[in-house]
Amino acid sequence: MSAPVANASAPVAQVAPPPPAPTEDPAFWDAEPGTEIERPPLFLVVIAEAGLGKSHLGLTFPGPVVVLDTEFRADEVLRKFRNVEKFWKKVESWSDIREAASRTLKRYAKTPGTFVFDSGSDLNLLAEAEVLAELAAAGKGAHKTLHWGPVNKRFKGLFGTLRDRRWNAVFTARLKDEWKGEDRTGARVPGGFVTDKLVYHADFAVRLERGPDGKRVGRVLKNGARKVGTYAEVLADEQLSYAGILAEMEAGSAVQ
Repeated sequence: MSAPVANASAPVAQVAPPPPAPTEDPAFWDAEPGTEIERPPLFLVVIAEAGLGKSHLGLTFPGPVVVLDTEFRADEVLRKFRNVEKFWKKVESWSDIREAASRTLKRYAKTPGTFVFDSGSDLNLLAEAEVLAELAAAGKGAHKTLHWGPVNKRFKGLFGTLRDRRWNAVFTARLKDEWKGEDRTGARVPGGFVTDKLVYHADFAVRLERGPDGKRVGRVLKNGARKVGTYAEVLADEQLSYAGILAEMEAGSAVQ
């Protein structure tokens, strides 16, 4: 007996195609295998009396270097750095800072450099002046403490933008007399804004002084890569540059 012949007109079962492979958004990852991770920007606070090289240290950082000058005398140092790509702006308001940052970040969207805030000690005064002016224009009185919220928001916004765009930042800071009640102690200290805000946001903070031999040294107030007691580390004069501080931080990271 012969085998039955299959019906040629019978429907053939269809096999569903495999689902498409999921696609990934390459913009999701900040780094993928094989991607070299760039060094993060360096935020430095440098504290010193006049004439010890605060601005000079800032100009050793990678260019372009944008000097925002609240003291109107950065030209004394800028003339010494003829081979540095640099911009200089005398700053009288927070609006000047905002405009300088906006212009620079547009012009150098893919080649970040360094902002030098000279003096960083004045940033709180400029931001506070703008907030108080806005309150006055709106017919609102300034609370003795509550207006600091909008002031601090300006700092956080500026610092966050610079970090996101991978710009270094150097904040110079002056010293002032220390008081206990109505009496001077004879000591010279950084202002409260410097220690409470700038040093907090910084990766590295150093105070420049003259050592016993008259040579300049840097006493480290903060090293984000290494837990040290205040001023426990001392940098020699030849280490007081972008390269020297970066090497010190990288050495600190290696021993963690």
